[in-house]
Amino acid sequence: MEGVVIYEKFGNNMALKRAFRINPENRILRMTLFEELRKLAGLTEAEFNNLSRNVKPSTGLKNTDEHTLVTTRDNRTIDPGEAKKIRFRERFTFLNTTDCPDILKVLVNDMFASYDAYRTAHNALAFLPPDAPMKETSLLAMTAVEEMLNDRMIWTELQHYQEHKTLLGNHPDVKDYLKWREYREMSDFDLMQRRKNAASNISKCKVKIQEDTLEEDRLKHEASMREWITIKQICDHEIEHRKKGK
Repeated sequence: MEGVVIYEKFGNNMALKRAFRINPENRILRMTLFEELRKLAGLTEAEFNNLSRNVKPSTGLKNTDEHTLVTTRDNRTIDPGEAKKIRFRERFTFLNTTDCPDILKVLVNDMFASYDAYRTAHNALAFLPPDAPMKETSLLAMTAVEEMLNDRMIWTELQHYQEHKTLLGNHPDVKDYLKWREYREMSDFDLMQRRKNAASNISKCKVKIQEDTLEEDRLKHEASMREWITIKQICDHEIEHRKKGK
């Protein structure tokens, strides 16, 4: 089920992720999944309930012909794509400052790419014939939803930083960045201890996975092991970085 895959990628509730994987066809869980996806997409209940079931082609930039040049305040003529970026930077003024976190600058480019990918998939869906293969339809639908969710998550990160001047950390890339920054600020001793702890927990998880008889327990320990592997990789990367710096 595509919705389970999407929540696996963007959702935050580990218990729900396990439940959706184990029993995706359960009616109550399906309703819960819809609700979680609604919240991830930033839709109100009314908006979600009134979503059109017929896909219409996306027109791209609102009220702007993409092939029509735009005149700026200083009478320069630029294309609509460039105009959109200028308006975007006027909306999020911190992007023009020297202390703007690099991760947010990276996310801005990712956001524009996600919007373009969403629009392409959305339009492809709109022009599919009624008897199009389900596999093709599902792939386009999942791409459109994933890119839209990524776009919205990045927008939320940018809005939060604009208002509070702190990183929110809900987007996976920002979450990884904050984790990396935490390890960058650790002492050598604490960093080595964290790596040792991670390696020990990876070994413990491997043993538990081999001993597990219930699918739910195995999935839980596999998820835990992946988290510890990530921590160990971050430690290894930071250790190598410090060695090269000395």
